[in-house]
Amino acid sequence: MKRFLVVILILALICCFTGCREDSNNSYGDTNYNDKDYEEELPSTSIQYISDREVEYDDTNKYHIVFFGLQDATDTYLSASGTASITITDETDTNLFKKDIPFTSNDFTDWTNQHWDSSRYLCGIYIKDSELQGSASSSGTLSLEVTLADGTHFEAKALNISDLPSISVKVNLPTIPATFKDMRYSSYTSTVQITKLEYKSEVNYDGEATLYFDVILKLVSKTDKINESSNVNLGYKLYDSEGIVVDSGHIYSDPIAVGESSKDSFNIYDLDPRDTYTLKFENAS
Repeated sequence: MKRFLVVILILALICCFTGCREDSNNSYGDTNYNDKDYEEELPSTSIQYISDREVEYDDTNKYHIVFFGLQDATDTYLSASGTASITITDETDTNLFKKDIPFTSNDFTDWTNQHWDSSRYLCGIYIKDSELQGSASSSGTLSLEVTLADGTHFEAKALNISDLPSISVKVNLPTIPATFKDMRYSSYTSTVQITKLEYKSEVNYDGEATLYFDVILKLVSKTDKINESSNVNLGYKLYDSEGIVVDSGHIYSDPIAVGESSKDSFNIYDLDPRDTYTLKFENAS
C-alpha cells in the first residue's frame, strides 16, 4: 500500500511540474508579441518627407542659394547625405546649368526667413553666377531633385528663379584704328579714322537683344574746304553667323574740323542673343 501511494505522489508531482512549464512558455510568448507591437507604433526616425524647397539670390555675393529640408514622420527636421540634381533654364528653355551636387550633414544649418515663425534646419547649396551660362531672360525655372545616400528618392520639383545673369552677345569687331573715305560731296572727299569702338549688349524681356555701339570718329584730312567744319559719315553693316546682313546704316558725326574728333553712337535691335555677329564699316558715298 505504501509503495502504491508513493507512485501516485510521484505522478502527481510530474503533472504539476509540466503544467507550470506550459504556463511559463505562454507568458513569454505574450510578452514578445506585445513588445513587437509597441516598437512598431513608436515614431520612425527615418526621413519621410522633403520640404521647404526654395531658391534665393544673394546680390552682394552674386550667387543663388537652393534650400530644402528633410523631415521624419513627426515633422522633425533631420540631416543626411545625398545628391541634389539641379537644372536651370531660362524662359527660352535654354539650359543654363545642369549638375548633380553632393551634400552632407555639414551642409545643413538653421536658416531664418521673415515669413517664417521660427528658424528651420535646411540644406543650403550655393550656385555662383559664374557657373551659369548667360540667360536670355532675367527669370527662369530651377528643377530640384534629391536622392539620399540610402536610396530614398524625392522627385524633381520646378521652382521659379530670378536674377539670372544676362548673356553677353558676341560681336566680331574690326581692327581699330581703321581709316575710311567720306565721298558724299562732289566738291571734296574727307578721310575719316575710327580711333575707338566699344559696345555692350542688353537682353530684353522678350528674349531679344539690343547692341549699343560707341565710336569716336576723327577727321584726318579733306581735299577741299579745309577751314570749314562739317559732319563726316561712315557706313556700317552687321552680319549674323551665316553671313546674312541683319542691319545696316550710317554714322553721322557732329560738325568737326580737320584734326578734331566726335563721339557718336548707334544701336541695333531685335537680335538673337545666342548668335555671333560681325560688324564691318565701309566708305560713305
